[in-house]
Amino acid sequence: MIVFAVLALAAQAADRPVEIPEEFRGEFNASLEDCGTSDNDSLLHVTNDEVRLFDSTGQVYQLLEQPDGSLVVIALHSGEGEVWTSVYQFRLSPDASVLTTLYPQTELVGQFSLDRFHCPAGAE
Repeated sequence: MIVFAVLALAAQAADRPVEIPEEFRGEFNASLEDCGTSDNDSLLHVTNDEVRLFDSTGQVYQLLEQPDGSLVVIALHSGEGEVWTSVYQFRLSPDASVLTTLYPQTELVGQFSLDRFHCPAGAE
């Protein structure tokens, strides 16, 4: 049953072109010193249609722009032999130098957030 649900999500992702707005794209890290290194757990790389973390890649299949300017991103992830759906809420600082990722509460952990710095162009 789960396999069919994952396959259906993958088919939806392939059928729906989505594009993450330009201001949310790029490499983001908890420390600017880590930009361009891929040496840390906080690595987040956002393209027009993918969310890549240090250990997985997610194909974005739905975007929901929020009234506060944040962006809810739903992605089908794969990595380390697993496939799963992730939901992120991205919020940019007014100068777009910091991306805050708000993670929803789950059965295992409460809601939390992580601030990452937008790496300078060319550091990627």
